Amino acid sequence: MLNYYANMTSKHFQCRLVAKTKTSALKAVGAYTGKVGQSLSQQLASAVMKFHYSDGSKAKLEAIQETHHLLLHVGGCLEGKTLHQYISDEGLEAVSWRGHVLKILRILKFDASRGDSRVEWLGRVHQEFAPFIQNSGKTVAQLFRNEAAVDNILEVSPVSELIPATVHEVKGQEFEGVCVVLTTTAKGI
Repeated sequence: MLNYYANMTSKHFQCRLVAKTKTSALKAVGAYTGKVGQSLSQQLASAVMKFHYSDGSKAKLEAIQETHHLLLHVGGCLEGKTLHQYISDEGLEAVSWRGHVLKILRILKFDASRGDSRVEWLGRVHQEFAPFIQNSGKTVAQLFRNEAAVDNILEVSPVSELIPATVHEVKGQEFEGVCVVLTTTAKGI
């Protein structure tokens, strides 16, 4: 069924996949909805996938900030500070660092259909993050480990033509097509 709607989509046809909860909508398009572990590899994989496969600008901004946080973390810049405290203390403006983070996120895009693998993706991660690592006594490979759990995040690319949303997110909007996901607990939709 999803393939039918994905094949119907084009640049001029917008279809929303609507569900009661964001998790239900994400599951319906095949996006990863599990818990992201604490490892840097899993956190970065989650941010990269969020950036490339999210429709909303809020989610993309969160992914940019998460990636920037990881860059500063491996660089030893945070030292008990939050990302916002560091930016404020250093007097940084968003335009001074976002461009570089966007470049890294674009380089790290994972697409299994083009033959990307976890090992190949981690190679790109190591290459992009190596210049930021300070004398912490750890290598980039020790910080961004090759974990099988990363596959759970990377290899489940959502059907990008179907944009997942909750009923409340699309309220009052008009679309050429809508696919409603009904779960066994959905009532009153």
